[in-house]
Amino acid sequence: MERAASAGLLDDRAFTKLWIDDRLLNKPLSRRAIREELLHLGIEATLVRELLDQQYPADREPLLALDLARQRLRRTTTDSARQMERVTAYLIRRGFDRGTALRAVRAAADSMEEETSDAA
Repeated sequence: MERAASAGLLDDRAFTKLWIDDRLLNKPLSRRAIREELLHLGIEATLVRELLDQQYPADREPLLALDLARQRLRRTTTDSARQMERVTAYLIRRGFDRGTALRAVRAAADSMEEETSDAA
């Protein structure tokens, strides 16, 4: 273990940075969900908090939820109420709290309605 650490193979900071980047790019999750994953992997809470604040500030989370809601709403073809319920549930499964999920879905639906009415 010491040899691996001295060779730079066991670097929690680098691993955590890569993990956060990967999650944001390939499997977007809420800050809470990413934090829980990293803590479960044995990364120190202070390091997780520090790097999340740097790479995924709290004010970015609602924007990510909105982007995910827009993507999901564009892919679904069910009626509006059912569609919104499904997208809200999807965001909650991604770790976003219910309030953030509901606001994101409403805002995404409103912007899609505006796009549709502008195109007509």
